[in-house]
Amino acid sequence: MATYVRSWVEGCQGAGALACAKHFPGHGRTSVDSHIALPVVEASAESLRATDLVPFAVAIESGVGALMTAHVAYPRLDPTGHPATISRPILGELRDGLGFEGLIVTDALIMDGALEGRRESDAAVEAILAGVDILLYPKDPRRVRDALGQALASGVLPQDRLERALERYHHALSRATAPTPPVTRGPFESADALADELLVQGMLRGAPPELTGPLDLIVVDDDLGGPYPPSPSDWTGRALGPDLVGRYGGGSRVLLVFAEPRAWKGRSGFGESARTALAHSASNADLIVVFGHPRLLEEIPSDAPVLLAWHRQRLMQEAVGRWLRRRLG
Repeated sequence: MATYVRSWVEGCQGAGALACAKHFPGHGRTSVDSHIALPVVEASAESLRATDLVPFAVAIESGVGALMTAHVAYPRLDPTGHPATISRPILGELRDGLGFEGLIVTDALIMDGALEGRRESDAAVEAILAGVDILLYPKDPRRVRDALGQALASGVLPQDRLERALERYHHALSRATAPTPPVTRGPFESADALADELLVQGMLRGAPPELTGPLDLIVVDDDLGGPYPPSPSDWTGRALGPDLVGRYGGGSRVLLVFAEPRAWKGRSGFGESARTALAHSASNADLIVVFGHPRLLEEIPSDAPVLLAWHRQRLMQEAVGRWLRRRLG
């Protein structure tokens, strides 16, 4: 993981864009969605420093421009139980322990994990006091602005704390607006080309089938039902166009399965409604496309060929559309 972090930071910033590592001091141990509640990680400080903090240390060594906080409590790092976003001991671990001098950015302040037991305006002031420089996505920016002004006027928020945050902001802004250095192009000419190559290597089971149009596209979406709606699931169909997609037109049946890892699910596999839909549709599919993790293969009740597309983002859905077009006889 640390190797990937270094590669991403150096590649991103080498091309002229600031990178941001998130969510400090780590979100991988949580099973609660911080959009709707405050997750608590009970791991020891020693364990966190030996594992979870390592990728952040590598990001800092690589010169990362910003780090984003987690709306997660770590009682072994801060016994108060405050989320990292408003925790002086945890952000002190970042500044003093890891020596990070770049921008600290909150995760979105619309999320309940940051607001448990406090108003948004109070959370914003506490975050700045704890060491944050940038407040991301409050529901009521004007109220947050007024709360910061009142805290400054009353002396609750020291002038030098605010000035230091502004210094870091302006330094980051100067980096972000500096002339972009010459870019050494990698092996792919575009993001589309990279996505296409992922699909060339993407058969999880079986061989790429020859397909007959118009395709019968069936969607099973395990990402529905959370606090925020997922992105659209129809980009593959749009990429193919109406001439190549037609329900009950006698063409091949392609099952598009969307199943991102989302904390609100509290599970790693399919939910009940998705399993029911798979039981109904997977057995007679000519091809199954999984927009998710390869471990989901063992939960698919079918022997049909399976193509791995990893993620539901538009980039991958459109790449699947191009892949399917090439398989049409």
